[in-house]
Amino acid sequence: MARFRFVPYVLAIALVLGVAAKAAMVDPYAPMVTMSITTPDNKTQTLEARDSEVATLKIGSTEYTFRPTIQDAKPWNQVTVWIFKSATATQADQTLGSVDCKTGAPAVASKTNPVFKVAVTKVTAAPNPAAGK
Repeated sequence: MARFRFVPYVLAIALVLGVAAKAAMVDPYAPMVTMSITTPDNKTQTLEARDSEVATLKIGSTEYTFRPTIQDAKPWNQVTVWIFKSATATQADQTLGSVDCKTGAPAVASKTNPVFKVAVTKVTAAPNPAAGK
């Protein structure tokens, strides 16, 4: 049995490496997408998220996440915004749907339940780290 004493240490190291790898996947140089989200109660909020990252909006006790995905090259006019209902203690994340937006265009109503009006107001490039040198 002595030969299996190292197993908890190997598992702990693997867990730490997995968390570090996940943190490293966030791209600090991805463009920042600014979205205007109108909730079902007609309140408008501005959310920001990098391309393919998420921004969270809470309505009552329910959290919704919005993930913008840029579909074209710069100047980034085509953005698909995915809408998710966040996980609870009894239910996993749920994909509600997506909205195809044009940067700077009026809000588009989602075909989800609940309905959100989503507009991408602007997409900005991340700062160039080489420019400061």
